[in-house]
Amino acid sequence: MKKICSVFVILIATIVAGKAQFFVEGSIGMYLDKSDYERYGITDNLTSSFSFSISPLLGYRLNDNIAAGIKTRFYRNTNNRFIADEDNPEVTIEVEHRTRDWELSAFIRNKLWRMEKLFILVESGIYIGNHFYEVKKGTKIIPNTDRFIVGIYALPLISYNLTDKFSIIAKCSFLSLDFHTFSDKISEIEVHKNKTFQFNFETVFLRSLSDVQIGLIYNF
Repeated sequence: MKKICSVFVILIATIVAGKAQFFVEGSIGMYLDKSDYERYGITDNLTSSFSFSISPLLGYRLNDNIAAGIKTRFYRNTNNRFIADEDNPEVTIEVEHRTRDWELSAFIRNKLWRMEKLFILVESGIYIGNHFYEVKKGTKIIPNTDRFIVGIYALPLISYNLTDKFSIIAKCSFLSLDFHTFSDKISEIEVHKNKTFQFNFETVFLRSLSDVQIGLIYNF
């Protein structure tokens, strides 16, 4: 078996000009995975996956303890696999899974606790978004999910001042609260609606890299 995996992430950066109350923040990430399976000298089950995301943010500091702003997120993923054709097993066809997401949020950050250079904050907000998923099998495209989402959320943040100019910040999704409603457009006449409430708490703080997002803050 051969497997190639690379991950590229630009950490969160916050810029505050002088004593201005506005700040910007953002992250960008990319993931690439390619693998194949060799058996008796024959390569089979070729798969590849590519993901890209970007998340810019604009905020305003209302005072020393409260900030508000808007942020957005764009995500795209393609997953390819070569399989035998159901009608003709001797022919290999490509199956491509495509995902496209976008999200727009308005948020408030509250400073809950401080101990010298260490800060604990909570971010809460409301968001809207869209999740689109389809499958391309050979030359045939099969629409699967076209989901519109509206929700509210809350999650903790941890910030630590390294120097007067640099700080690090961590978004902790192992403790989070989320309520959202969504509608799936299956066809022009068929729409499925659902409401979901999620509360997440884990004693294993770092089950995966997605549980904690670590970023860098720079202050001018």
